[in-house]
Amino acid sequence: MTTPVTDPPTHRALRWPVRAGIGLVIGIAIILAMLRIQAADSSTRSIWNSTHHVSLGWAGAAIACQLVAYCVPPLLLARLVAGTPVRTWTAARITFAAIGVGNLVPGQPATETLIAYRELSARGVSRAQAVAAPLVMLVAVPTITMALLAGPTLLITGAGLGLPSGWRIPVLAAGALATVLGIGFVTLALVSRIRARLPQILRADPILTTMGGPSGAGVLVGLAFIGFSADSLALYSAGHAVGANLPLAALPVAYIVATAATAIPVLPGGLGAVEVAVPLVFAAAGANYADAVLGVLAWRVLQFWIPTLAGLGAYLSLAIERRRRNRRAATGLPDLS
Repeated sequence: MTTPVTDPPTHRALRWPVRAGIGLVIGIAIILAMLRIQAADSSTRSIWNSTHHVSLGWAGAAIACQLVAYCVPPLLLARLVAGTPVRTWTAARITFAAIGVGNLVPGQPATETLIAYRELSARGVSRAQAVAAPLVMLVAVPTITMALLAGPTLLITGAGLGLPSGWRIPVLAAGALATVLGIGFVTLALVSRIRARLPQILRADPILTTMGGPSGAGVLVGLAFIGFSADSLALYSAGHAVGANLPLAALPVAYIVATAATAIPVLPGGLGAVEVAVPLVFAAAGANYADAVLGVLAWRVLQFWIPTLAGLGAYLSLAIERRRRNRRAATGLPDLS
């Protein structure tokens, strides 16, 4: 008699609608309060008027950049599960489903990881790889890439660009810290061959193995670098599309603040926090705050709302496919999916 293998308790982590609903209410309330303040300023343009004066060139650039950013996570997952029955299109649907639902769950990647794990393991991916691949895609690669990207960017920004008074020292300090973290990640990758001597430090070696070793990790980080860069350029372009002249010197700091705000535990995808904090960064660098609000809202339509809706659609399609596959298995029919 064999003991049935049980999966992790995904049903607990996937009970996300209540948390998502609370977070959405809080986030939208923050945005509405911010818009009310913005509308009270008679010297600024309303959102309605701004939609009638959109620069098509800048809007096209924002959409193009965001499309590049959309493509990176599916490419990461497809590379991580190469050699398994999971094809690129299926990897894309799994990625969008995980991220789309994850955008609605405040503060943690557990739900996204479990969604991807369930779908990968249902398609014949080994349990170890089905766990490691989503963790690499959603946690390891973004963290490493942001550390490598943020450090030099903030150092260059603090040292060479025209930041407001009082910004230079904090930006340089943050850049130095991020650089140290980035160097630490690279060092761990380079010394992976001596992991036997450092067993406690290099417990993440299975993650590095899933990446394909140091060279494979470099490819993944390069892809993520392209994704982050495209996303930040989409923010800059979206602002100019609605007539908000966002200072380029403040873009690195603003984007890093946006990335940090998405991790606030109470708010799904940083909803509300991003829309308030990022315009403040641009305003401190000389932009009109109300105009910066319009630019950030335009970017968030591309960066948050569209992927979330697309992800929910992908999640439903995967659920329907899974039920169809289970019915076929129960009736003894071959799986045609």
